Amino acid sequence: MAIAGLFHVSEKVGGAEGTKLDVDFTEMEKVRNATNKYMQVETKFNLSMLKSP
Repeated sequence: MAIAGLFHVSEKVGGAEGTKLDVDFTEMEKVRNATNKYMQVETKFNLSMLKSP
């Protein structure tokens, strides 16, 4: 983590342009977040059903 922060600082000091996020990457990230949320909800639901007699 510290190394990533060091690179970020060197970009700002060196005047280099930051990395731009690709449109496809942001779409993949949205799908991944939605899938993770779905899995969390499904897991909680399944656990609650197991507890009920």
